[in-house]
Amino acid sequence: ALQYLNDVHYLERRLHGSQSTQVARTLKALGSVQLVLGKNFEAESCLRQALRIFEIDNHNAAIVRDIHAKLASIPPSDA
Repeated sequence: ALQYLNDVHYLERRLHGSQSTQVARTLKALGSVQLVLGKNFEAESCLRQALRIFEIDNHNAAIVRDIHAKLASIPPSDA
């Protein structure tokens, strides 16, 4: 699933541009899968990228809240 989403992310960036909501939805999905897999650093990166795109459009309030909840569930890193 992760490789498929990475492929979709690449293609959507090429087709729709890196700031499109299509790309943001895929980034959110990538972050969600990575979160389940315990890849917290990668998950946080994808979710934050998606959040930046979705916050531009006021029609995405529910998605923004969901991303904030996912980010809050990531334990702080020891870095």
